[in-house]
This record gives sequence, C-alpha cells and structure tokens, in this order.
Amino acid sequence: MLQGDWTEPTAYQAVKDYKGDLNNIDVVFGHNDRSAMGARKVFQERQAKMPLFCGIDGLPGENGGIRQVRDSLLDASYIYPTRGDLLLQLALDILEGKPYAKETLLTSALVTHDNANVLLLESDEVARQAQNLDKLQTQANSYLRQLDTQRTITLMALILIALLLLTMVLFFLYHRSKVSAQRERMVNNLWKMEVPEEVKASESPEPAPSESPAPAPSEAEETPEPLFIVRFKDVVEARLSDSELSVDDLAAAMNLSRVQLYRKVKAISGSSPIELLRTARLNRGYQLLLQTNKTISEIAYEIGFTAPSYFTRCFKNEFGISPSDLQTK
Repeated sequence: MLQGDWTEPTAYQAVKDYKGDLNNIDVVFGHNDRSAMGARKVFQERQAKMPLFCGIDGLPGENGGIRQVRDSLLDASYIYPTRGDLLLQLALDILEGKPYAKETLLTSALVTHDNANVLLLESDEVARQAQNLDKLQTQANSYLRQLDTQRTITLMALILIALLLLTMVLFFLYHRSKVSAQRERMVNNLWKMEVPEEVKASESPEPAPSESPAPAPSEAEETPEPLFIVRFKDVVEARLSDSELSVDDLAAAMNLSRVQLYRKVKAISGSSPIELLRTARLNRGYQLLLQTNKTISEIAYEIGFTAPSYFTRCFKNEFGISPSDLQTK
C-alpha cells in the first residue's frame, strides 16, 4: 500500500516512486478520486497496462469523480454520506457513557459507467435546486430588509403624527388659556387706558401747608383717576349705544371744544377720542357675549355699531377671534 496525503500530486509521486512492475497490477484503489487520478497519470506516462481505477467520493462538478467515471478516466467511484451529525452524536454518547451501537454502517453506492449519467442528472438537479434556494433566500432577505425599512418609515410617521397632535393640543390649550385670561381681564374692565402719573399729580389736590403729607398708597390700594377721565368715561358709557355719537357730541357734553377734547384725551391716553370710543364699545360687546345669551346682531346694535358685519370685523381685529368663537367657549 502506497501512502499519500489525499492529493493528486502526492499520489502521483508515490506511484512514480514505486519500484515494482506496474504491469502486474490489476486494480488501483485510491482513498479518494484525486488519488486514483494521480496514480492513473503514472500508468499513462510509463505506457503500462492500464488496470481498473477506483476512487472514493463520487463528487459532482467539473472535475468530480462522477464525471471522471462517465468519461472513462475512472472505472468506478464510491458515494457515501458522511452524516457528520450522527457521528458527533455517537461521539457524545460515548463520552457521556450512554449506550451506543458498536458497529455503525454507512450507506454507500457504487458509481459505474452504467449509472454515471443518471447520477450526474440528479446532482445537476440538486445543484439547480440549491441555487434556487439561494436565490429565494436572497429575495427573502431583500424583502425582510424592505419590511424593516417600511417599519422604520411607519414608526417615524407615527412619531411625526404624534408630535403634530401634541403641537395641536398644546396650541389649543394655549389658545384656550389666552382666551380665558383675556376673558378675565375683560369681564370687569371696559377701558384700556393708563393715565400717566404726571397727569394724576397735576389734577390731584395739593395738601394744605399745615397738613402732613398723606401716606403713599400701598400696592393693594388704587390711585384715584383724574376727574377729567372719570367725566369722559361717564359721558361715553352713557351714550355707548348711540350709533350717531361723534367727537363733537362728546366735547359738547364735557363743555370743551373738539380740539381741546382731542388734545386732552390724546395727552392722557395716547389715543384719540374715537379710538377710545371704539375700544369701549368692543370691550362692552366682549362682556355681553360672555354674560348674556343675546345674538351677535343684538349686541352689535346695542353697543352702537350700525352693521353686525362691521362689528365682527372690528372685534376680530381687536381680540384675534370672532364673536361666534367666543360664544362657543
């Protein structure tokens, strides 16, 4: 028996170094198909009588043993499944002291010229099916990646929708709190007018020389408004529903000329008498919308507007919401 390392070159060299007569050999049995082919080359080179060549493995493929048998390079080859899983289980049973069969037989098949074509067809079909499985696996992996991408996009879309909903809720709460705060300011306040301190001082009576100065009002106390402002507010509120009310009417009611009234009101409030009149009417309308069940038209006429549409437009410019929005709160 000649030794090699399971490769064709070493089998070739081992047979080449053989000192015996190759013509006396009837059968060459290689430990695999490559070893058998290495030995065959030596017989061809020496032009010796060709014996029967038999290998082991019977692999498919371009240079496999099945093709070599079909092409008459080998006379036969053995096919056997190694069943490595069963061998590993046998080894574990031995190591763990479990019962095991002392003889393990491997099922094998002999490849000859008669069945080589059939085996090649079967191996080609198996290879084709394996390629199809690989292709299906690749497609499945691609679909899974697409599914992961779609899941990521869906999750991002849900997060975006949640953020939009949260933004809308926060905006709604902010708007409602703003309207609520505005409502609290407007319920008991008809005017938006802050009188400068110098005007208050000029119209406040000076204390007598013998009197000690009055203590300064605390933060909880309110400084009295100048007499002119009190009179102006009384005149406006008394004729708030009069749609024909003009600056001349207000000046006449206060025993002032139109120019005097305009200058005095402008100096105190920074606004003209007409602007203050419109502000007072809108603020009164705000109060009526909150405190009564009157319609918008009824309130518009009651506070001196000649057209409900004009009242609605002025109201929205002043408060940022329409009267109908306020009625639904």
